[in-house]
Amino acid sequence: MDDTDKFAPRKDKSLQDQETGSLKAAMSLKAGDLVANDAGEIKEKLGPFTLIALCFTLCNTWAGVAASLPVALLQGGPAALLYGEIFSAFTYLCIALSMAELASVYPSAAGQYAFTSILTPARINRGISYTCGMVMMMSWLAVGAAVLIIPSSQILAIVQFYHPSYEKKVWHSFLLYEAMTLLIAAVSTWVLPRFKRIHDVGFALTMAMFAVSFLLLASRPTERATHEFVWGTFLNSTGWPDGMCFLMALLTTSFGYAGLDSALHLAEEVENPRRQVPRAIVLTVIVGFVTAFAYIIVLLYSVADFDELIAKEGYLPFELNRQAFRSDTAAIAVLLAVICLGFFILLAIFQTSSRVTWSFARDKGLAFNKILESIHPTLGIPVNAGWLNVIISALLGFLFLASSTVY
Repeated sequence: MDDTDKFAPRKDKSLQDQETGSLKAAMSLKAGDLVANDAGEIKEKLGPFTLIALCFTLCNTWAGVAASLPVALLQGGPAALLYGEIFSAFTYLCIALSMAELASVYPSAAGQYAFTSILTPARINRGISYTCGMVMMMSWLAVGAAVLIIPSSQILAIVQFYHPSYEKKVWHSFLLYEAMTLLIAAVSTWVLPRFKRIHDVGFALTMAMFAVSFLLLASRPTERATHEFVWGTFLNSTGWPDGMCFLMALLTTSFGYAGLDSALHLAEEVENPRRQVPRAIVLTVIVGFVTAFAYIIVLLYSVADFDELIAKEGYLPFELNRQAFRSDTAAIAVLLAVICLGFFILLAIFQTSSRVTWSFARDKGLAFNKILESIHPTLGIPVNAGWLNVIISALLGFLFLASSTVY
Protein backbone atom coordinates (compact mmCIF):
# COMPACT_ATOMS: atom_id res chain seq x y z
CA MET A 1 0.00 0.00 0.00
CA ASP A 2 1.55 3.33 -1.02
CA ASP A 3 1.38 6.59 0.95
CA THR A 4 -1.58 7.83 -1.08
CA ASP A 5 -3.67 4.84 -0.06
CA LYS A 6 -2.47 5.02 3.51
CA PHE A 7 -3.61 8.59 4.06
CA ALA A 8 -6.78 8.45 1.99
CA PRO A 9 -9.98 9.12 3.99
CA ARG A 10 -11.22 5.97 5.66
CA LYS A 11 -14.84 5.04 4.97
CA ASP A 12 -15.60 2.51 7.66
CA LYS A 13 -18.28 3.42 10.20
CA SER A 14 -15.85 3.23 13.12
CA LEU A 15 -14.53 6.59 12.00
CA GLN A 16 -17.26 8.57 10.35
CA ASP A 17 -20.39 8.16 8.35
CA GLN A 18 -19.66 10.31 5.32
CA GLU A 19 -23.02 12.06 5.44
CA THR A 20 -24.58 12.10 8.89
CA GLY A 21 -22.40 10.37 11.44
CA SER A 22 -20.38 12.05 14.15
CA LEU A 23 -16.64 11.74 14.23
CA LYS A 24 -15.21 9.13 16.57
CA ALA A 25 -11.51 9.19 15.78
CA ALA A 26 -8.14 10.22 17.11
CA MET A 27 -4.88 10.90 15.36
CA SER A 28 -1.90 8.63 15.87
CA LEU A 29 1.30 10.65 15.72
CA LYS A 30 3.27 7.46 15.27
CA ALA A 31 1.47 6.19 12.23
CA GLY A 32 0.10 9.44 10.86
CA ASP A 33 -3.23 7.70 10.26
CA LEU A 34 -6.68 7.81 11.76
CA VAL A 35 -7.22 5.24 14.46
CA ALA A 36 -10.19 4.22 16.59
CA ASN A 37 -10.73 6.48 19.59
CA ASP A 38 -10.53 4.55 22.83
CA ALA A 39 -10.02 7.58 25.06
CA GLY A 40 -13.71 8.34 25.42
CA GLU A 41 -16.13 10.49 23.50
CA ILE A 42 -17.51 13.92 24.32
CA LYS A 43 -21.20 13.29 24.79
CA GLU A 44 -22.93 16.54 23.92
CA LYS A 45 -23.16 17.67 20.32
CA LEU A 46 -23.27 21.22 18.99
CA GLY A 47 -25.88 22.13 16.41
CA PRO A 48 -24.84 23.72 13.09
CA PHE A 49 -25.89 27.22 14.13
CA THR A 50 -24.33 26.89 17.58
CA LEU A 51 -20.99 25.95 16.03
CA ILE A 52 -21.07 29.04 13.81
CA ALA A 53 -22.20 31.16 16.78
CA LEU A 54 -19.34 29.85 18.92
CA CYS A 55 -16.73 30.48 16.23
CA PHE A 56 -17.89 34.01 15.43
CA THR A 57 -18.35 34.92 19.10
CA LEU A 58 -14.83 33.68 19.81
CA CYS A 59 -13.20 35.71 17.02
CA ASN A 60 -15.59 38.67 17.33
CA THR A 61 -13.63 40.60 14.74
CA TRP A 62 -15.29 43.98 15.21
CA ALA A 63 -14.99 43.80 19.00
CA GLY A 64 -11.36 42.71 18.67
CA VAL A 65 -10.67 45.82 16.61
CA ALA A 66 -12.37 48.00 19.21
CA ALA A 67 -10.47 46.42 22.11
CA SER A 68 -7.04 46.75 20.48
CA LEU A 69 -7.71 50.12 18.88
CA PRO A 70 -4.82 52.02 20.55
CA VAL A 71 -2.24 49.87 18.76
CA ALA A 72 -3.43 50.75 15.25
CA LEU A 73 -4.27 54.40 15.89
CA LEU A 74 -0.85 55.13 17.37
CA GLN A 75 1.05 52.84 15.01
CA GLY A 76 -0.23 53.63 11.55
CA GLY A 77 -3.35 55.68 12.12
CA PRO A 78 -6.67 55.49 10.23
CA ALA A 79 -5.23 54.36 6.89
CA ALA A 80 -3.35 51.47 8.49
CA LEU A 81 -6.51 50.42 10.32
CA LEU A 82 -8.70 50.48 7.21
CA TYR A 83 -6.35 48.93 4.69
CA GLY A 84 -4.90 46.64 7.32
CA GLU A 85 -8.36 45.15 7.86
CA ILE A 86 -8.67 44.42 4.15
CA PHE A 87 -5.20 42.86 4.09
CA SER A 88 -5.86 40.76 7.21
CA ALA A 89 -9.26 39.59 6.00
CA PHE A 90 -7.86 38.49 2.64
CA THR A 91 -4.97 36.68 4.31
CA TYR A 92 -7.18 34.91 6.81
CA LEU A 93 -9.69 34.00 4.13
CA CYS A 94 -6.91 32.16 2.30
CA ILE A 95 -5.99 30.42 5.55
CA ALA A 96 -9.65 29.62 6.22
CA LEU A 97 -10.12 28.07 2.80
CA SER A 98 -7.05 25.89 3.31
CA MET A 99 -8.21 24.74 6.73
CA ALA A 100 -11.73 24.16 5.44
CA GLU A 101 -10.45 21.94 2.64
CA LEU A 102 -8.37 19.85 5.05
CA ALA A 103 -11.19 19.68 7.60
CA SER A 104 -13.57 18.37 4.96
CA VAL A 105 -11.26 15.39 4.46
CA TYR A 106 -9.61 14.88 7.87
CA PRO A 107 -11.96 16.26 10.56
CA SER A 108 -10.44 15.81 14.01
CA ALA A 109 -10.10 17.76 17.25
CA ALA A 110 -6.36 17.52 16.65
CA GLY A 111 -6.65 20.10 13.89
CA GLN A 112 -3.41 21.42 12.46
CA TYR A 113 -1.05 18.90 14.01
CA ALA A 114 -3.23 16.11 12.60
CA PHE A 115 -2.94 17.61 9.13
CA THR A 116 0.81 17.90 9.62
CA SER A 117 1.08 14.27 10.67
CA ILE A 118 -0.86 13.10 7.64
CA LEU A 119 0.68 15.29 4.96
CA THR A 120 4.37 15.25 5.88
CA PRO A 121 6.69 12.35 5.00
CA ALA A 122 6.51 9.46 7.46
CA ARG A 123 10.18 9.75 8.48
CA ILE A 124 9.71 13.24 9.93
CA ASN A 125 5.98 13.52 10.64
CA ARG A 126 6.19 12.70 14.36
CA GLY A 127 8.62 15.48 15.26
CA ILE A 128 6.98 18.10 13.09
CA SER A 129 3.44 17.26 14.17
CA TYR A 130 4.49 17.23 17.84
CA THR A 131 6.05 20.68 17.46
CA CYS A 132 2.93 21.91 15.68
CA GLY A 133 0.72 20.52 18.45
CA MET A 134 2.75 22.13 21.21
CA VAL A 135 2.81 25.51 19.45
CA MET A 136 -0.94 25.23 18.85
CA MET A 137 -1.65 24.48 22.50
CA MET A 138 0.55 27.36 23.70
CA SER A 139 -1.07 29.70 21.17
CA TRP A 140 -4.53 28.99 22.52
CA LEU A 141 -3.33 29.64 26.05
CA ALA A 142 -1.84 32.94 24.88
CA VAL A 143 -5.10 33.93 23.18
CA GLY A 144 -6.97 33.21 26.40
CA ALA A 145 -4.57 35.33 28.44
CA ALA A 146 -4.75 38.20 25.93
CA VAL A 147 -8.55 38.27 26.07
CA LEU A 148 -8.69 37.86 29.85
CA ILE A 149 -6.88 41.15 30.35
CA ILE A 150 -9.42 43.14 28.31
CA PRO A 151 -12.36 42.97 30.78
CA SER A 152 -9.94 43.87 33.56
CA SER A 153 -8.92 47.05 31.74
CA GLN A 154 -12.54 47.89 30.95
CA ILE A 155 -13.70 47.46 34.55
CA LEU A 156 -10.88 49.67 35.82
CA ALA A 157 -11.75 52.27 33.17
CA ILE A 158 -15.25 52.55 34.66
CA VAL A 159 -13.83 52.82 38.18
CA GLN A 160 -11.42 55.52 37.05
CA PHE A 161 -14.23 57.46 35.36
CA TYR A 162 -16.42 57.60 38.46
CA HIS A 163 -13.46 58.13 40.80
CA PRO A 164 -10.97 60.43 39.05
CA SER A 165 -8.64 60.33 42.05
CA TYR A 166 -8.32 56.55 41.75
CA GLU A 167 -4.80 55.43 40.88
CA LYS A 168 -4.62 52.20 38.95
CA LYS A 169 -2.22 49.64 40.41
CA VAL A 170 -0.75 46.60 38.71
CA TRP A 171 -2.09 44.29 41.38
CA HIS A 172 -5.62 45.55 40.75
CA SER A 173 -5.42 44.25 37.19
CA PHE A 174 -3.87 41.04 38.48
CA LEU A 175 -6.72 40.34 40.90
CA LEU A 176 -9.39 41.05 38.28
CA TYR A 177 -7.56 38.81 35.81
CA GLU A 178 -7.47 35.92 38.31
CA ALA A 179 -11.10 36.43 39.34
CA MET A 180 -12.21 36.37 35.71
CA THR A 181 -10.16 33.22 35.11
CA LEU A 182 -11.86 31.37 37.97
CA LEU A 183 -15.33 32.59 36.96
CA ILE A 184 -14.93 31.42 33.37
CA ALA A 185 -13.45 28.11 34.51
CA ALA A 186 -16.38 27.43 36.84
CA VAL A 187 -19.02 28.28 34.25
CA SER A 188 -17.21 26.27 31.55
CA THR A 189 -17.06 23.23 33.81
CA TRP A 190 -20.45 23.11 35.50
CA VAL A 191 -22.82 25.31 33.48
CA LEU A 192 -21.77 25.16 29.83
CA PRO A 193 -22.12 21.36 29.45
CA ARG A 194 -25.79 21.67 30.42
CA PHE A 195 -26.57 24.80 28.41
CA LYS A 196 -24.91 24.58 25.00
CA ARG A 197 -27.14 27.39 23.76
CA ILE A 198 -25.05 29.85 25.74
CA HIS A 199 -23.04 30.43 22.57
CA ASP A 200 -26.23 31.36 20.72
CA VAL A 201 -26.87 33.99 23.39
CA GLY A 202 -23.32 35.27 22.96
CA PHE A 203 -23.80 35.54 19.20
CA ALA A 204 -27.07 37.44 19.64
CA LEU A 205 -25.39 39.81 22.09
CA THR A 206 -22.41 40.53 19.85
CA MET A 207 -24.64 41.26 16.85
CA ALA A 208 -26.88 43.46 18.98
CA MET A 209 -23.86 45.33 20.33
CA PHE A 210 -22.50 45.77 16.83
CA ALA A 211 -25.82 47.24 15.67
CA VAL A 212 -26.09 49.57 18.68
CA SER A 213 -22.48 50.75 18.41
CA PHE A 214 -22.78 51.25 14.66
CA LEU A 215 -25.98 53.29 14.96
CA LEU A 216 -24.67 55.42 17.81
CA LEU A 217 -21.39 56.14 16.02
CA ALA A 218 -23.27 56.97 12.83
CA SER A 219 -25.92 59.23 14.38
CA ARG A 220 -24.60 60.88 17.53
CA PRO A 221 -21.46 62.84 16.53
CA THR A 222 -22.04 66.52 15.67
CA GLU A 223 -18.61 66.86 14.09
CA ARG A 224 -17.04 64.28 11.83
CA ALA A 225 -13.60 63.54 10.49
CA THR A 226 -12.78 64.42 6.90
CA HIS A 227 -12.52 61.89 4.08
CA GLU A 228 -8.81 62.68 3.86
CA PHE A 229 -8.31 61.83 7.54
CA VAL A 230 -10.20 58.53 7.32
CA TRP A 231 -8.85 57.21 4.02
CA GLY A 232 -5.50 58.92 3.61
CA THR A 233 -3.91 59.62 7.00
CA PHE A 234 -0.97 57.43 7.93
CA LEU A 235 0.63 58.17 11.29
CA ASN A 236 3.98 56.75 12.32
CA SER A 237 4.90 57.46 15.92
CA THR A 238 6.94 54.28 16.39
CA GLY A 239 10.36 55.39 15.16
CA TRP A 240 10.39 52.43 12.77
CA PRO A 241 10.16 52.66 8.96
CA ASP A 242 6.64 53.06 7.57
CA GLY A 243 6.54 49.48 6.30
CA MET A 244 7.35 48.09 9.74
CA CYS A 245 4.84 50.48 11.31
CA PHE A 246 2.10 49.14 9.02
CA LEU A 247 2.98 45.57 9.99
CA MET A 248 2.72 46.54 13.66
CA ALA A 249 -0.74 48.00 12.98
CA LEU A 250 -1.78 44.61 11.65
CA LEU A 251 -1.70 43.39 15.26
CA THR A 252 -5.07 45.11 15.69
CA THR A 253 -6.74 43.87 12.52
CA SER A 254 -5.31 40.35 12.88
CA PHE A 255 -6.32 40.08 16.53
CA GLY A 256 -9.95 39.88 15.42
CA TYR A 257 -9.25 36.62 13.61
CA ALA A 258 -7.30 34.92 16.39
CA GLY A 259 -8.94 31.60 17.13
CA LEU A 260 -10.18 31.10 13.58
CA ASP A 261 -9.33 27.40 13.89
CA SER A 262 -11.76 26.88 16.77
CA ALA A 263 -14.18 24.88 14.61
CA LEU A 264 -11.40 22.40 13.80
CA HIS A 265 -11.03 21.45 17.44
CA LEU A 266 -14.77 20.99 17.92
CA ALA A 267 -15.09 18.57 15.00
CA GLU A 268 -15.85 15.66 17.31
CA GLU A 269 -18.75 17.53 18.92
CA VAL A 270 -20.82 18.23 15.82
CA GLU A 271 -22.90 16.12 13.49
CA ASN A 272 -21.50 15.80 9.98
CA PRO A 273 -18.25 17.67 10.70
CA ARG A 274 -17.02 17.30 7.12
CA ARG A 275 -19.62 19.89 6.13
CA GLN A 276 -20.27 21.86 9.30
CA VAL A 277 -16.66 22.62 10.25
CA PRO A 278 -15.57 24.08 6.87
CA ARG A 279 -18.76 26.14 6.70
CA ALA A 280 -18.18 27.61 10.16
CA ILE A 281 -14.55 28.50 9.41
CA VAL A 282 -15.27 30.35 6.17
CA LEU A 283 -18.40 32.12 7.45
CA THR A 284 -16.47 33.38 10.48
CA VAL A 285 -14.07 35.27 8.21
CA ILE A 286 -16.77 36.63 5.91
CA VAL A 287 -19.10 37.87 8.65
CA GLY A 288 -16.11 39.07 10.66
CA PHE A 289 -14.79 41.21 7.81
CA VAL A 290 -18.18 42.73 6.97
CA THR A 291 -18.86 43.76 10.58
CA ALA A 292 -15.29 44.89 11.32
CA PHE A 293 -14.85 46.96 8.16
CA ALA A 294 -18.22 48.67 8.61
CA TYR A 295 -17.39 49.37 12.26
CA ILE A 296 -13.95 50.79 11.42
CA ILE A 297 -15.37 53.19 8.83
CA VAL A 298 -18.09 54.60 11.07
CA LEU A 299 -15.67 54.69 14.01
CA LEU A 300 -13.05 56.74 12.17
CA TYR A 301 -15.60 59.20 10.84
CA SER A 302 -16.81 59.79 14.40
CA VAL A 303 -13.37 61.02 15.55
CA ALA A 304 -13.85 64.78 15.85
CA ASP A 305 -10.55 65.66 17.53
CA PHE A 306 -7.85 63.05 17.10
CA ASP A 307 -5.16 64.95 19.00
CA GLU A 308 -7.44 65.38 22.02
CA LEU A 309 -8.35 61.71 21.89
CA ILE A 310 -4.81 60.34 21.99
CA ALA A 311 -3.83 62.88 24.66
CA LYS A 312 -6.31 61.41 27.15
CA GLU A 313 -4.91 59.03 29.72
CA GLY A 314 -8.01 56.84 30.05
CA TYR A 315 -9.02 53.65 28.24
CA LEU A 316 -8.88 54.77 24.60
CA PRO A 317 -11.95 52.89 23.20
CA PHE A 318 -14.04 54.27 26.06
CA GLU A 319 -12.76 57.81 25.52
CA LEU A 320 -13.50 57.54 21.80
CA ASN A 321 -17.08 56.47 22.54
CA ARG A 322 -17.49 59.37 24.96
CA GLN A 323 -16.34 61.77 22.27
CA ALA A 324 -18.50 60.21 19.56
CA PHE A 325 -21.69 59.53 21.55
CA ARG A 326 -21.64 62.91 23.31
CA SER A 327 -23.01 61.02 26.29
CA ASP A 328 -21.10 59.56 29.21
CA THR A 329 -24.09 57.41 30.10
CA ALA A 330 -24.24 55.85 26.64
CA ALA A 331 -20.49 55.23 26.65
CA ILE A 332 -20.70 53.54 30.06
CA ALA A 333 -23.67 51.41 28.98
CA VAL A 334 -21.87 50.23 25.86
CA LEU A 335 -18.73 49.46 27.85
CA LEU A 336 -20.71 47.41 30.38
CA ALA A 337 -22.32 45.46 27.55
CA VAL A 338 -18.90 44.83 26.01
CA ILE A 339 -17.66 43.49 29.36
CA CYS A 340 -20.58 41.04 29.33
CA LEU A 341 -19.68 40.16 25.75
CA GLY A 342 -16.15 39.37 26.90
CA PHE A 343 -17.64 36.75 29.21
CA PHE A 344 -19.12 34.86 26.24
CA ILE A 345 -15.93 35.22 24.22
CA LEU A 346 -13.91 33.70 27.04
CA LEU A 347 -16.35 30.80 27.40
CA ALA A 348 -15.79 29.95 23.73
CA ILE A 349 -12.02 30.26 24.11
CA PHE A 350 -11.85 28.07 27.20
CA GLN A 351 -14.06 25.42 25.63
CA THR A 352 -11.94 25.25 22.49
CA SER A 353 -8.58 25.38 24.24
CA SER A 354 -9.61 22.52 26.53
CA ARG A 355 -10.35 20.40 23.45
CA VAL A 356 -6.92 21.25 22.04
CA THR A 357 -5.19 20.11 25.23
CA TRP A 358 -7.42 17.04 25.49
CA SER A 359 -6.72 15.99 21.92
CA PHE A 360 -2.97 16.51 22.31
CA ALA A 361 -2.94 14.45 25.51
CA ARG A 362 -5.04 11.75 23.83
CA ASP A 363 -2.34 11.43 21.18
CA LYS A 364 0.36 11.05 23.85
CA GLY A 365 1.72 14.55 23.31
CA LEU A 366 1.65 15.48 27.02
CA ALA A 367 2.82 13.92 30.25
CA PHE A 368 0.13 12.32 32.42
CA ASN A 369 -1.86 11.78 29.26
CA LYS A 370 -4.11 9.15 30.88
CA ILE A 371 -5.37 11.77 33.30
CA LEU A 372 -5.67 14.58 30.78
CA GLU A 373 -7.39 12.55 28.07
CA SER A 374 -10.17 11.32 30.34
CA ILE A 375 -13.77 12.41 29.83
CA HIS A 376 -15.82 13.20 32.94
CA PRO A 377 -18.47 10.45 33.25
CA THR A 378 -21.27 12.85 34.21
CA LEU A 379 -20.41 16.11 32.48
CA GLY A 380 -19.17 14.42 29.32
CA ILE A 381 -16.30 16.89 28.79
CA PRO A 382 -12.50 16.76 29.35
CA VAL A 383 -12.52 18.41 32.77
CA ASN A 384 -8.89 17.61 33.63
CA ALA A 385 -7.56 19.07 30.38
CA GLY A 386 -9.68 22.16 30.88
CA TRP A 387 -8.42 22.77 34.40
CA LEU A 388 -4.82 22.32 33.31
CA ASN A 389 -5.43 25.28 31.00
CA VAL A 390 -7.02 27.19 33.87
CA ILE A 391 -3.94 26.67 36.04
CA ILE A 392 -1.59 27.76 33.26
CA SER A 393 -3.74 30.82 32.50
CA ALA A 394 -3.76 31.76 36.18
CA LEU A 395 0.03 31.45 36.31
CA LEU A 396 0.35 33.69 33.25
CA GLY A 397 -1.46 36.35 35.25
CA PHE A 398 1.56 36.62 37.53
CA LEU A 399 3.37 38.27 34.63
CA PHE A 400 1.44 41.38 35.65
CA LEU A 401 3.46 41.50 38.84
CA ALA A 402 6.72 40.88 37.00
CA SER A 403 6.34 43.62 34.39
CA SER A 404 3.80 46.34 33.66
CA THR A 405 4.52 46.13 29.92
CA VAL A 406 3.97 42.39 29.40
CA TYR A 407 0.33 42.86 28.41
